[in-house]
Amino acid sequence: ECDFCTVHKFNGNNMRCHSPEYVAEAFELAKRWGANYIFLNDDIVNIPLKFAIEVCEQAAKVIPKVPKNGQFRLETAKFPELLEALKKARFENLCIGFESFDDDVLKGMQKKAKGDQAIEAIKVLRKWGFNIHGMFIAGAAHDTLENIRKLPAFARKLGISTFQLMIVTPLPGAELMANLVAKSQQAL
Repeated sequence: ECDFCTVHKFNGNNMRCHSPEYVAEAFELAKRWGANYIFLNDDIVNIPLKFAIEVCEQAAKVIPKVPKNGQFRLETAKFPELLEALKKARFENLCIGFESFDDDVLKGMQKKAKGDQAIEAIKVLRKWGFNIHGMFIAGAAHDTLENIRKLPAFARKLGISTFQLMIVTPLPGAELMANLVAKSQQAL
């Protein structure tokens, strides 16, 4: 669990998913409304894997010509069967929360991923022809101004199509917020 994330606090460690058939009904509505682009607004589309593949199959069947986008974890690159399903469903842009490429920063955020894993995932996803929207966080523990300044050029060099930089925000319920509150109380 990342220290800035509130998803586990609100949802626990359980996944709640609509059935692929329900998602297909939503695709049918989008088709009737004349959608020319779909963004699958889910915290993480590729979990669980079987569900993600079934959703892609429904998307390919119901609304095959409309380009799609969604949020994914970098582990998506490890599953060729998912990548193939995403291509068939016309997912063109994958939004991935890398947060950072720096291992010290990632460790400070309690991210399990490492910078080299992110770099490898980008290479795989680009080989498959996906555009990558990279989401990064500035100002986390162990982050430096130098890291933040070099991040856009490094992301561009790796082939990230679009770049989003967010300022670390301590949200109520997140471990980051609790730690900051505790530190501020100690300072008093």
